[in-house]
Amino acid sequence: MSEETAFASVDWLIKNSKGTQKLNISFFGGEPLLNVPLIQKTVEYSKRRAAECGKTITYSMTTNGSLLTDDIISFLCDENVDVMISFDGPPSIQNRQRPFRDGSPSYAAVHANIQKLLARMPEIQARATVYGEADASDIGEELARAGFRDYTLIKAAPVLLREGDAANDEKSPFNPASEKIVSFYEKEWDVFLHEVKARAVAGIFKTVGSLMVPLITGEKKFYNCGVGKGMAGITVTGDIFPCHRFAGVENMKMGNIEDYSVEGMNDFYRTPVVNMPRCLPCWARYLCGGGCFYDNMARTGDYRTPDETSCAETRAIYEKGICVLTELDESDREYLGKLYVAK
Repeated sequence: MSEETAFASVDWLIKNSKGTQKLNISFFGGEPLLNVPLIQKTVEYSKRRAAECGKTITYSMTTNGSLLTDDIISFLCDENVDVMISFDGPPSIQNRQRPFRDGSPSYAAVHANIQKLLARMPEIQARATVYGEADASDIGEELARAGFRDYTLIKAAPVLLREGDAANDEKSPFNPASEKIVSFYEKEWDVFLHEVKARAVAGIFKTVGSLMVPLITGEKKFYNCGVGKGMAGITVTGDIFPCHRFAGVENMKMGNIEDYSVEGMNDFYRTPVVNMPRCLPCWARYLCGGGCFYDNMARTGDYRTPDETSCAETRAIYEKGICVLTELDESDREYLGKLYVAK
């Protein structure tokens, strides 16, 4: 991305955020640390522009950790950048799924960089992609051993390379990969219950921690995230997509920073949970919010229609969560409530 486009994107964000006072810029890729000078200039420019407009901006970044240096870590600390590391766990999995460009293994180098970053920023999160025969439990254990307090495991999704593509590759209600994911989460629920009883929840958003929030608060989730509403993904050419995952999917492009203006509500405000036949009869619809729009589109061709496998996984995970909920007494709920309010 050019400096001109980066600065214009900041201006677009500030203008189109209208009355919203707190904004966030997330540096994503590809690998964002391939262009550290631009990130530094963008942070400097955005802070100045936000101050002029009476707004505040926070920063986040998703990186594979391979390019972290002491200077970069100091910059991330100084600017309070919320960092998420894409790290897939044990050496056998990390090296297979995320080798360096020349095919050499990446685990050792990335793990060492993670340790340096954790020493300065212990609250960073990890995001692991579960793919193929990888065991979710092995991945989770490795992330914990690496020192991450908060982490999430996401099943690999098909890639939308051409307009309207949908792999639709998971037609069975359940499969071995799903069973591994669900088994991992069931174990995590047991760990979470133990931590609650011991008043030792280390990371409230560690895997299942965030899933407990609506069960405790009773809040209904109408959307999985802010896709197309409170979120936008801007490409190197200034094209605007509903989120970073849709970048390059031409039929999902919303416009360009030169000509697109946010006015009123768009089609992304139409929630699946009260509009789609697959969601309407589901008891878990207000817990999942209809699923990730990108995953939905990649698997079914319609961004509002989740695939049956994902639905089955979600229900199985929350069934265990509800069982854990019944094990909580009033003092446990009060303890969790205070943690959630604090966040």
